[in-house]
Amino acid sequence: MPIYDWNNDNVRKDLFDWWIKRLRRKLSTVDFLRIDHFRGLISHYVIPVDIIKQEPNTTEAYWVKTP
Repeated sequence: MPIYDWNNDNVRKDLFDWWIKRLRRKLSTVDFLRIDHFRGLISHYVIPVDIIKQEPNTTEAYWVKTP
């Protein structure tokens, strides 16, 4: 799932359009839909990139609440 700036006013006005379109499209091709990984709907794990090394800095990773 893409990470968006859900608090951005331009995104907020269409907050669920992306989800609705995606679920409708999927439901047109399947009989059942299972939504797993609820954790990703309420928060996501951020792993910053070390700008100098151009590598993930896993020692400074953290959870961010997702609206």
